[in-house]
Amino acid sequence: MKSVYKIISLALFFSVILTAGIAFAANGSEFVPKEVVIEDLAQNLARWFVWFIMYTFVLVTWVLYALVVFLHLARPYILQILNKFTLRLGADLWWTFYLTGRDIAAVAVFAMGLFNLIPGYLSEIHGLVPWPMIVGPIILGMSIFMKSLVDVDDNPTAFKVYHVLVLAGFGVYSLGIYGIVH
Repeated sequence: MKSVYKIISLALFFSVILTAGIAFAANGSEFVPKEVVIEDLAQNLARWFVWFIMYTFVLVTWVLYALVVFLHLARPYILQILNKFTLRLGADLWWTFYLTGRDIAAVAVFAMGLFNLIPGYLSEIHGLVPWPMIVGPIILGMSIFMKSLVDVDDNPTAFKVYHVLVLAGFGVYSLGIYGIVH
């Protein structure tokens, strides 16, 4: 029974291949491929690979940006966990790891977002609205710069401004991602 399915699938495959030229000609198209040119195939594969890497890089930047927002919004939960530690060293290590991870992730997203400033980098991705992809990391950079000047964790007003900047930057960057996906 399996051999019958193989024969039928091969017959369908070859009938589609053999009738593709007829379908193109009936459609009025002058493009009837007679042979595959290896140079064109290599150029198209290289172009597709570059597009895939850039598209993936932009999406990974967005996922890391979401991680930065998540770590920022998890601050009250982390502070709640710190009060449960009985050993002060454990609480200090937990807080240090949290701050280090949050800040390193924010700097990494900002550095990855700087690639969007390269001229023509975002124009390769079809359907992309480039301005949110540029403005979002710049807003995150402003929040990182503000964090380097003011202690955000001790100053409630500075924390609110930092909160607005991080969420606004993520929202703007997400607008660009929405342009890619839809």
